[in-house]
Amino acid sequence: MQQELEDRCESVLRKMDRLRAERSALVKRERQLEDEIAESVEKARILVKVEELFKFLLDKYVHRYAESFSEIVTEGLQAIFYDQDIEFEIVVGQKNGKVWIDFETVQDGVRGQALQSFGGGVSSVESLLLRLLVLLKTGLAKYLILDESLAALSEEYVDEAGQFIRRMSEELGINVLLITHNKAFLDHAHTAYQADQESAGERERLTLKKMSSKQR
Repeated sequence: MQQELEDRCESVLRKMDRLRAERSALVKRERQLEDEIAESVEKARILVKVEELFKFLLDKYVHRYAESFSEIVTEGLQAIFYDQDIEFEIVVGQKNGKVWIDFETVQDGVRGQALQSFGGGVSSVESLLLRLLVLLKTGLAKYLILDESLAALSEEYVDEAGQFIRRMSEELGINVLLITHNKAFLDHAHTAYQADQESAGERERLTLKKMSSKQR
């Protein structure tokens, strides 16, 4: 009987020791989890701050570039449409946490989309100026191909457009290949070629001939 009680007591003591060890391990794990949670909360707080900073910088630089681009395109428009009160504006906004931009043209106090509100001439010039800005900002090779890009431009502004493109080419070092049916642009070209299309059996052949100053 005595031995049985001693065995039971020893068994209970072993269980208590095991429970103490398990409790100690659980307490240690609890502290580790609390530290991990605190660290995660701190990281989340930092990420929120970083996100806010990035949003601020994005908004700041988007607005800065938008204003800069708007001014440059406006200057180009006014150089070509010399007799009009016209401006270009990049509108920046936010929706669902995302930045969006829109292009608007203001002419004689009327605001709208270039193509729908002011015709193909204004739209084509804006497109040319924006392509030029992208070319310069991205550091791409300075080649600009304009395939009938200014076909919608009114005849009265062709001379100013030709002068603008030539000056842009000379001052910015951009090689411009302008393909056009409008011979008025030839007066501003450094080099001009005439393209002749001929039938060669079942194929069409395109021949380029350099034009002399007398042929322009």
